[in-house]
Amino acid sequence: MNEPITRDVRDLAQEVLASGLPPTEHVIDDVLHAIERSVQWRAVYDGLCSRFGKALVNQMIGRWASSIPGWPARADRAQVASHTNTLSESYSVLVPSIRKLSAEEKRVLAGNEVLAFFQTYRPVLDRSALPPHRGELEGRVLQGDPAEEAFLSVMAAHGLDSTSLRAAIADRSGGD
Repeated sequence: MNEPITRDVRDLAQEVLASGLPPTEHVIDDVLHAIERSVQWRAVYDGLCSRFGKALVNQMIGRWASSIPGWPARADRAQVASHTNTLSESYSVLVPSIRKLSAEEKRVLAGNEVLAFFQTYRPVLDRSALPPHRGELEGRVLQGDPAEEAFLSVMAAHGLDSTSLRAAIADRSGGD
């Protein structure tokens, strides 16, 4: 699989889901609809389509949108017509997973948790200092650390100032 499209589409799908989009069995349709309504996300989507082709981009969005909530698309399920978006003609309805998640699915969920935390505290985080440590942050979340603890420990390990983040966390949690 071509790494740039995988990474770029994954990042777009994660960003859309982290915006508060609830994961439902129609998450693929919902993600495409959210992309369609956002000028910023639509520009990213259109750029990906011009580079890689609409069919491949939609296929990858379906893959990533369905793997992030941990709900695999059923292989035996027929495609259904798109309900809310016009970017694709059809999508797979997902079913809740009762099986154990694969290592890749767990990694994707950890990445989504890291991204959601980063977006929540973006105003107080050094945007240039943390991206190089994304893998380390995801690894700590995979080991069971809450995202807050992962960020604080990785920041401490790399000598990054966490004073503003600690204050923002305290403010958000009511000063506990």
